[in-house]
Amino acid sequence: MFYLYQEQKLYYKVMGQGKPVLLIHGLGCSSELMEGCMEPIFERQAGYKRIYIDLPGMGRSDANAAFASADAILNLLLHFIDDVIGSSPFLLAGESYGGYLSRGILARKMAQVEGLLLICPVTKPYIKDRILPESDVVVSEPSFDMTGKDEEFFSVAILQTEKTYQRFEKEILYSLRMMNLPFIQKLQENYALSFDPDQEIQSHGYDNPSLFIAGKQDQIVGFQQLADLLHDYPRATYAVLDVAGHNAQIDQEELFTALAENWLRRIKTI
Repeated sequence: MFYLYQEQKLYYKVMGQGKPVLLIHGLGCSSELMEGCMEPIFERQAGYKRIYIDLPGMGRSDANAAFASADAILNLLLHFIDDVIGSSPFLLAGESYGGYLSRGILARKMAQVEGLLLICPVTKPYIKDRILPESDVVVSEPSFDMTGKDEEFFSVAILQTEKTYQRFEKEILYSLRMMNLPFIQKLQENYALSFDPDQEIQSHGYDNPSLFIAGKQDQIVGFQQLADLLHDYPRATYAVLDVAGHNAQIDQEELFTALAENWLRRIKTI
């Protein structure tokens, strides 16, 4: 289905009933990314209404140039929350750029967000400010046939197996081929929010259960600077997964699943 705001159609999918969970993917991807890693978890957890969205210019959403900035997308997401979720408490999960936008949402709607999950999130919007690991760790399955596989996979995958490739192809590569490239290029010019969401969160502190997951070999956003946020999240679990890059949820599926399930259990205690 679609949500319409100022001539921008935002695609979203709702699955299940219960407490709302808003899930936001990263740059150039689509809702398939978040659905791929989270649905296997929610299928075993009753009582959650999952709301997967495609950001503007990505997936099935329109590429209205007026929304090719972080501020415009955040404003759109805030209106989406008001109109689709309303004033109900909800859980918030974001991956990569979606993790950055999620902190923008948290800064504006902290009282509503009962739990926060960040998967390999952007911590520093400008690449020049990021601390990236110097690592050549790659683990390949001996039987993995690389013939005909897309090069994009080998540029980011740390664990290279038939299973991780199949997930990458279904959850990420498909989406990358759908994105509106001119829109993405314009968005990259306006990639940062006009305010620092982490400073605003710091001024209040966020004491609901949180989970930060990073890949030790993530050469896109890094992992070290994510730890700098921890003092503002007294109930955060911070996990740096070895043999994991920017798609840590795929590289280390079992660890990711265990941590996410623990996050949901912790939320039930509040």
